[in-house]
Amino acid sequence: MTFLPIIQRELRVVARKPGTYWLRFGAAMGAFALWAILAGRGSGGASLGAATFYDLSLAGEVACLFCGVLLTADCISREKREETLGLLFLTDLKGHDVVLGKVVAASLHFVYALLAVMPLLGMTLLLGGVTGGEFWRMVLVLLATLVFSLGLGVLVSTYTRQPRYAMGGALLVLIFVTCVIPMLSFSVRRLSVLLYADPVRAWEFAQEAGYQRVHSAKFWLSLATVSGLGAGFLAWASLALPRVWQEGREGAWGRARSARLSEATFGTDEFREALRRRLLGLNPYYWLASRDRSLRNTGSILFGSMMALWLCLYAGVFIAPRPTNLEAFGAVVFIAIGLNLIYKYMVSWEASRRLHEDRESGALELLLVTPLSERQIMAGQTRALRRNFIFPALVLLAAGAGLMWLVGHPDTMKVRMVLDGTTQVILFTGAMLMVLLDFFALTWVGMWMAMRLRKHHNAVLCTLALVVLLPWVASLPVWLWVWGGASGPGENPNEMLVLWFVLGAINDVVLVLMARVGLGREFRRLASGDVAPEAETEAELEVVTS
Repeated sequence: MTFLPIIQRELRVVARKPGTYWLRFGAAMGAFALWAILAGRGSGGASLGAATFYDLSLAGEVACLFCGVLLTADCISREKREETLGLLFLTDLKGHDVVLGKVVAASLHFVYALLAVMPLLGMTLLLGGVTGGEFWRMVLVLLATLVFSLGLGVLVSTYTRQPRYAMGGALLVLIFVTCVIPMLSFSVRRLSVLLYADPVRAWEFAQEAGYQRVHSAKFWLSLATVSGLGAGFLAWASLALPRVWQEGREGAWGRARSARLSEATFGTDEFREALRRRLLGLNPYYWLASRDRSLRNTGSILFGSMMALWLCLYAGVFIAPRPTNLEAFGAVVFIAIGLNLIYKYMVSWEASRRLHEDRESGALELLLVTPLSERQIMAGQTRALRRNFIFPALVLLAAGAGLMWLVGHPDTMKVRMVLDGTTQVILFTGAMLMVLLDFFALTWVGMWMAMRLRKHHNAVLCTLALVVLLPWVASLPVWLWVWGGASGPGENPNEMLVLWFVLGAINDVVLVLMARVGLGREFRRLASGDVAPEAETEAELEVVTS
């Protein structure tokens, strides 16, 4: 039998796709634009090369860290939902064949893009301040983080069936490893050994290893731990998959677990009856989209617990001595930014999930046979999203208001601010307004992409790219012009912030109008499964997801 046949097949299939080459080209050009922006910040010198290397490697580390959540967390669970996993095990394939084949199929394009970016990371050697050892250590860290993330995603996907549980579980594990473990080790010194399992800590050790021998030993230990965990996740999934895919033989314990999960998702009989009486008369699709309360409960628990932690650190900024208060202030800003990104990801996921599932199952086409109109379906979906995400939005607005007040009293908290008062007001006011504008844009664009694209994760990635990434891409020429030494408007950071927020607001308004017009004109045709041929080709899907 051929060694790893699924991997060989995927390599042949991907090699024939034009999107493979365009994706590598786009990744290299995007990294080059970022490199040019970062390298044009100053007059040169060793410090510029080190700073550019730091920023580029950080962007690569974050991308590698979350690729498992986006790419492999649904690779096995999707086969379970489509009931095709059993067909694979009717052949001579083993568990490791299926797991490794799925991992390669889901992540091959990302690996190609990462390899295309590596030479640009090495270009910082020409600027000075970066040694060859630092470069190769960072390459090893990025590869180890990639293996860790992909292995975690496929392991969670092995034990789940629904994509939201798979991606949510992988995301929670990442949050625990990268956020909770460092906080525990900071509080309890005996737990500091757990830091070696944190990929972000390995990235920090890679930069410090060139200064002292003790940091070099920590780097190699952390690299071995992260790589070993990634390999262990893959081995665990390979051994467990042949035993857990037959969910029909789960027994009494499994049926009881399914009943508890159903009650946690949809509530008790009394709760469901009360919800039906309250919402069904308002809008039937509003009631249908609001029945599943798992995301609402998850968001409330996640944002509520993180807000409690945020308030503790917020108080530490005032009462802790220097430099601990500076660390607390950095943690406060970091948590606020992280919650903002998680919020946008959850909105884009849920905005596209309901319509995508109903379209794939044929339920949406059946609903259109009833007196329910397209306008009522879209109105019910948007109302359900507002109902599910009102608490996380209030948490983000409260965090933004708290940060605005905090930076307005630097003497009280004994912290010297780098930005002036006007810049701080513009920054946090704009960020709070963008939370609301991005919510409406993610809602409508997510519904639009759910109707146009075949795969749900493609709809999520395309929604995030259009709403979140596109304003950054549109502002790249301005940043290049200003940081390149050009004179004129835009040299003031206040003007740059205003420009960025204006571009983001215009982008949100235009996308909402396009999505509403597109859904209004093509909703019935798309609901029947008649996806436009140009959106169905694999080449465009690869470009969209990139």
